[in-house]
Amino acid sequence: MTVKVRRVKLSDKLDGDCQHQGKHFLIRINRKFPEYYAIEVFLHEWAHVLAWDETKDAHCDEWGKAYSKVYRMFLDNFFKDE
Repeated sequence: MTVKVRRVKLSDKLDGDCQHQGKHFLIRINRKFPEYYAIEVFLHEWAHVLAWDETKDAHCDEWGKAYSKVYRMFLDNFFKDE
């Protein structure tokens, strides 16, 4: 699975999105956000990649579990010395 990540100009109403494009995914993050918030959006969208199922709601239980795992991994790896 290939995942491309881009910071792009998006509508003020959109923080980011995840698109399934054939054999890869594209995560787009609104470039107006500071880095710390862009990371939050990235983690949210990465969970969509992990739980992708076109037949289910975007924020289904599988997404929630994936988001929890992604966020925990982020915290464990980037804040383990604090």
